[in-house]
Amino acid sequence: MSNRFGFTSGNDDDDPDKDRDNNQNNGSGDGASGNGNEGNTPFGGMPGFFSWSSDGGFQQGNLNDLFQQFSSMFGGEDAQSGATPGFGMFGGQTPPPEAGADDDSPTLDRSIVSKAGIEEIGSERRPSDAETKAVTEAARLSDLWLDGVTDIPAAGGPVEAWNAAAWLDATIDTWIRLTTPVVENKDAASEAGLPEEAKQIIGPIKHMMNHFGHMQAATQLGGDLGELATQVLTGCDFGMPVAPRGTIAVLASHVSAAVKSLDIPEEEALMYITAREAARQRLFMHASWLPESIVGAVEEFALGLEIDNSEMEETIRDLQSGGIDPQQLLEHITNSDIEPRLFTRNEKSAELLETQLALVEGWVELVVHEALADRIPSALKMEEAWSRRFASGGSADTVLEEIVGITIKTPKVAAAYDLWRRVGEAVGQERRDSLWNHQDFLPRAEHLDNSAAFIDELLTDDFDPIAEITKLEESGNFGKGHEAHDGDEGSDGGDGNDSAGDSTNGDTDI
Repeated sequence: MSNRFGFTSGNDDDDPDKDRDNNQNNGSGDGASGNGNEGNTPFGGMPGFFSWSSDGGFQQGNLNDLFQQFSSMFGGEDAQSGATPGFGMFGGQTPPPEAGADDDSPTLDRSIVSKAGIEEIGSERRPSDAETKAVTEAARLSDLWLDGVTDIPAAGGPVEAWNAAAWLDATIDTWIRLTTPVVENKDAASEAGLPEEAKQIIGPIKHMMNHFGHMQAATQLGGDLGELATQVLTGCDFGMPVAPRGTIAVLASHVSAAVKSLDIPEEEALMYITAREAARQRLFMHASWLPESIVGAVEEFALGLEIDNSEMEETIRDLQSGGIDPQQLLEHITNSDIEPRLFTRNEKSAELLETQLALVEGWVELVVHEALADRIPSALKMEEAWSRRFASGGSADTVLEEIVGITIKTPKVAAAYDLWRRVGEAVGQERRDSLWNHQDFLPRAEHLDNSAAFIDELLTDDFDPIAEITKLEESGNFGKGHEAHDGDEGSDGGDGNDSAGDSTNGDTDI
């Protein structure tokens, strides 16, 4: 099994401060769904149809060969005749899709994603009755103990033991929603970056190329999700709200395998991991705006995707002007990255996403620590193991890059944990948890590095949550969340990207 998501043994010296600052402007990851070959190829990865001539101009490939290739893929008669593809390339019965015909449908076909995911998972047994009973009891105790440390009520939804296939089926629609705008806007950004000659040539087949590219992206997404499904521990692992809201779902067999090498009783590990999921679902149910805000931040990120071809264009201009000799060109290509770079104009959406994910997991870690520290002997060991898992790749930014194809900085979970702890000490548990009543009450990115400033705001005599909501309604900013703070400077990376309670003791991760 691949270790892309950091769920097997790792090195405690791994640097948890995994900021993506080297990716220009919080740009995209390696492709629409984690495939390194797709990210730099227009329209979902169909290379080789267009090229530049030696003088820097655009050169058309053999378009007839391209049409015949498409025809042969579908067994159409046009492949033999060399004719422009028509009904024959779709089996002689169904015409190619009209441009815009699928505009109202999801770009990525659920059945394709699901099929690829199930194939990747392979065979896995269903949860046993004993596992289901253990998860149910762990959730019952978790909610009982969490009631004593938070004013946010229990989710009140079903408690379920899942296997990988159940996780895939329950979360697939949210993953498709997260990935679709990234795929669509990468296509649009790639097309916008093409020379005019290329745009004219691909015009007649653009929709068809998009169609095939989306099929490829759906297959890739399914494979990636299938691999992730074999490693996740709970429905909303990493703090990503992908499972049904209110459902406490735990993959008991995965928990058992993950903690096998730890010196921790399996039932205590299950209790800790179930408590984390129960705490997340409390948040997602109580702050009903929160899951939509996290998903919306990903969509906003994708809407701003653009291609930066400046390095390539500069190299071509140098070649055309004779300003660079072959030896210099070789050195330039060797020492430089001239591939197009994908970046987003909506940098604030990345900051919002990073901040909200950090605040969720920081709050979860705090309340679970307060609920379990004095009740299960292995609580501290589990916190340390969880920190090592986070540091070795078991974090939301890794999943978003590998699955969705966007790159953000690692959420500052440790800083968020410390902030929530200090807020509770300063204003009490009830007021701390009331901050989740509306997104405009939450700490902003800069507060993760300066919790004292946020606490000072809370301690002002005139702070009243109800009055603040009224003020927002009157100003027209109610519901706009952190957009009201677009002028604020975000965090510069700093310390605190590791998970709360990080430890260098031991050498085994979850």
